[in-house]
Amino acid sequence: MKTTINYIVASLCLLFSSWALAAQPAQITPLAFQSLMTDITSTEGQVIAVGEQGHILFSRDNGRSWSQGNVPVDNLLTAITMLNKKTAWAVGHDGVVIKTEDGGANWKLIYSFLENSSAEFVDPLLDVTFWNNRNGIAVGAFGQYYRTLDGGASWLNLSNDLPNEDELHLNSILRTSDQELWIASEYGTVFRSSDNGQNWKTVTFPADGSFFSLAYKPDSRDVIVTGIAGSTFSFDLDNGEISQRPLRTSQSIYDVQLVNNKLHFVGANGIWQQGESLKIDDNRFSRHAITPSGDGMFCIATAQGIQVVNDDGPIIALQLNAEEDK
Repeated sequence: MKTTINYIVASLCLLFSSWALAAQPAQITPLAFQSLMTDITSTEGQVIAVGEQGHILFSRDNGRSWSQGNVPVDNLLTAITMLNKKTAWAVGHDGVVIKTEDGGANWKLIYSFLENSSAEFVDPLLDVTFWNNRNGIAVGAFGQYYRTLDGGASWLNLSNDLPNEDELHLNSILRTSDQELWIASEYGTVFRSSDNGQNWKTVTFPADGSFFSLAYKPDSRDVIVTGIAGSTFSFDLDNGEISQRPLRTSQSIYDVQLVNNKLHFVGANGIWQQGESLKIDDNRFSRHAITPSGDGMFCIATAQGIQVVNDDGPIIALQLNAEEDK
């Protein structure tokens, strides 16, 4: 999933570089459940969220109860992708790549771009996707584009394969088929490959700002692109036409997900638009990513932890497991 820099904190953090400090394990603390969460994803009732200070929260029951994972790094984590209910990868600052094979309870550092560089700092990774146990892509700030063929143990730097001479930030990546890849960037720019990343071309949308998230509607064969100030567009894969999709908000959108053929948008100041219905969190906490968790519920990564809501919008109280036999 992406989800990837579909949240405000990444926009701020891109102004700063990650200095070379020895990675420490994330602290296990009840405060993790109230901390900044940047991305969230789910499959088969398993939900995993990532966020600041290496905090990872996971649920095995569609979001009803939550535990904190054991994570070997305390970096800001920016994105997560799940292959199945057991296997997932997350990326973040200092170019860390971590992996779980038990549904989020325990994680291993499988690669660090900082540790494999002679530089004193590296720019953050902002999104990641895997489509099997071996093949994946990570993208990041200042045009970083990497590919792995061995499950993340090593990475090829393919940044120069993109027509991105200005080194625009690569904020989110979407794989719509075996061959079709999309990367959301800045200044109305999106990169598209129709041959699984062998060749790329630029698609320019009538927008000046950044795009943070992508989604695919298979029934209409539309790619949805969304970002700053609610700017949202559709790209028709059949005829290449671009059309604007007006939203009921001018707030920035950090994530869009297609659930039961309905588009769900979340973003700044607590907005959540599902279809034509707009809901706003009373606390106005920024909502950074959304995922369906089953049984008509959704889990949302916010600036103040996880929200679990039903389709009508009310927030459901979380059961927090400070300690668990993992």
